[in-house]
Amino acid sequence: KAFPGEVTPEEMPDLLAPTRLYHDVVAKLRDAKLDVRAMAHNTGGGLPENLERLLGEKGADLQIPRWELGAVPKILQHVEDQEAVKTFNMGWGWIIVVPAADADQAVSIHDGARVLGKVTAEHGVRVAVG
Repeated sequence: KAFPGEVTPEEMPDLLAPTRLYHDVVAKLRDAKLDVRAMAHNTGGGLPENLERLLGEKGADLQIPRWELGAVPKILQHVEDQEAVKTFNMGWGWIIVVPAADADQAVSIHDGARVLGKVTAEHGVRVAVG
């Protein structure tokens, strides 16, 4: 047991859930004719690493909420926020980059979607949790 007494048997499925695929959402975005500039399926590495590959010389400032899925917060409480965002997707398995003018429409296409931040001219991805 990694964290004895913290994760209950009922919460274990949260930790073992398979990767979600987003082909259905991609189809809806395409049908809506949104100007999708980039997409990242965050299955390995953290948010900064995945986004930096997409953005090249540009960067991003993100503000993400704390992960509230079952057992996950119990485990992440043992990891500093900045270390967690380098290692885990923090509950954001897929990220798209669209112009600000398309953001509201893009968010409306998928339940649970939200604007996490903005692209910047400054290289690097900065993530604040909370």
